[in-house]
Amino acid sequence: MKSRDLLLKKFLWIRRNTDWQKFKELRNTVKKKLLEAERRHTFEKVRLRKNNFSSLWKIINRAIPSKDKERTTYTKNLTVVANEFNQFFPKVSKNAVDSF
Repeated sequence: MKSRDLLLKKFLWIRRNTDWQKFKELRNTVKKKLLEAERRHTFEKVRLRKNNFSSLWKIINRAIPSKDKERTTYTKNLTVVANEFNQFFPKVSKNAVDSF
């Protein structure tokens, strides 16, 4: 990881495409090795606790990625939404000033 970070610094300093390519290759290699190590660790934990269903399910649930909340999508045109925001917020600030 240290050599990967050094390659990134070198690229940012000199801006050579060859340095960027080397950095990307090393970054991808590091990422693959981390994923493999995590997978081996999880499999080992499952193997050791295969008879204890409670801890086995905890391991499985930690290994499964959690679903993030879905982003709200607007059914309207984005310019219409932007215009509605632009009409709403001046009213809010006016009401806040009037309340003082």
